[in-house]
Amino acid sequence: MQTVNYPKSGDVLSEVLDRELRYAGIPIIGIAWSVGNVRVDYSDLATPLQMAQGEAIVAEHVPIDPVQQVADGSIDAAIVIPGWAHWDTATANAWGQTNIEQPLTQARADLSAMALLNLTTFKVVIGRLLDILNAMWTLQRALGQMIIALRNNTWPQLEE
Repeated sequence: MQTVNYPKSGDVLSEVLDRELRYAGIPIIGIAWSVGNVRVDYSDLATPLQMAQGEAIVAEHVPIDPVQQVADGSIDAAIVIPGWAHWDTATANAWGQTNIEQPLTQARADLSAMALLNLTTFKVVIGRLLDILNAMWTLQRALGQMIIALRNNTWPQLEE
């Protein structure tokens, strides 16, 4: 067995690199990764040319930086928030006005105008309030998703 250590920064998916080396027909016993280092255990059957090919494959292997993966994923997470990722301030304010402020104002006016609250009107009022709560939940969920995406972009290591 011949062991060669190659410097390599970032996380290396050992099983992927192992598969790449074996697919290239390089006789290896196995590989191991530790921070900053990839160890390849070549079989005694490996020729100097095959070991040079193995070194090239290790050099070309793209390391995986988990912190960068989280940061990159944060942009994807923000983009899929329905409608919210691309809104400007005016659009966000208009949505809040239409879906929360106007219905609340109307519900207050309806309650104030009622001299008598019977079961039918009570159901209507509760239905309108539930619609408002549903809109508020939609807003809260989107804000939570955006906060997590912003956090992951700013401090990707926190997701661990």
